[in-house]
Amino acid sequence: MKIIAYRGVDKNAPENTMPAFREAILEGASAIQLDVHFSRDKELVVFHDDSESRMIDGVGFVRHHTLEELQSYSFKNYRDRTDLHIPSLKEYLEWAKDLPHTTIIHMKNNHFLYPGMEEAVLDLVEEFDLLDRVILASTRASSLRILRDLHQDIRLAILADSLEEDLFEELASLELEAILPNRILVNEKLVSQARGMGLEVWPFAVNRLSAFRRLETFDIQGILTRDVEGMREALGEKNPYDKAILKKATELPHEEEEEEEGKPKTRFPLGRKKKERTKGGFAGILVSMAISVGLSALAAFLVMKLLERMI
Repeated sequence: MKIIAYRGVDKNAPENTMPAFREAILEGASAIQLDVHFSRDKELVVFHDDSESRMIDGVGFVRHHTLEELQSYSFKNYRDRTDLHIPSLKEYLEWAKDLPHTTIIHMKNNHFLYPGMEEAVLDLVEEFDLLDRVILASTRASSLRILRDLHQDIRLAILADSLEEDLFEELASLELEAILPNRILVNEKLVSQARGMGLEVWPFAVNRLSAFRRLETFDIQGILTRDVEGMREALGEKNPYDKAILKKATELPHEEEEEEEGKPKTRFPLGRKKKERTKGGFAGILVSMAISVGLSALAAFLVMKLLERMI
């Protein structure tokens, strides 16, 4: 059974960060699932939520900030750590390219459409020659259709928080590898339908042993979990990686050493430089919010005029 680290392993670091991904390999994850958004400057950034308030000291939506601004913020509950930042997808793939695990990239375009995201993700995966070890996923069948039209050999999967009646009919021509349903949706009917289409079933987020034991009664082929080590032990499986792979996983790409002290530099040191980066971000938020409010008001005005004519 595939043990997939759900946004990495967040025991000692926030989800979707490089320390969380490194920990996933150290605990023996066969794959890592992560989430990506577009930043304001069209960089692919690894982050789960649309908004920033749950995870970092930012305000507003991820798409309203540049990559540099996003990386300047501190993670809540980890403000004293200067080794943490929101990674770009490029940074992650640069780390992952020399490791044997599979990566599931969830394009977070379910609430907000990111034009060009499919092409950008695919281009980056091809740049690092990782087509055989990356699976692109979305909750939108239309997004997966774009990817299939772009590349016939790209590995695809769909995430499902709910099951529409015509979901499997819509997926029939996409040649998907797997369906990733919320664990509460898994039943005999779903598994049977998936099996009939040649799809593997990998539920999320299976973090408790009791949930795993229930799912184990079905014919599933993988689980997405935050507790990689615990689930691996429950299956009686050893860590599949040798010492060389584990050592490689802990190495930081492009890590430079300070000449005077001989210690690794922190990526984003605390102090004036970090504060300066956030000023532009706040202005960008205000502009974005003003535009959003203006568009909403215009839409409401047009709707009211239309209703007046109808009445």
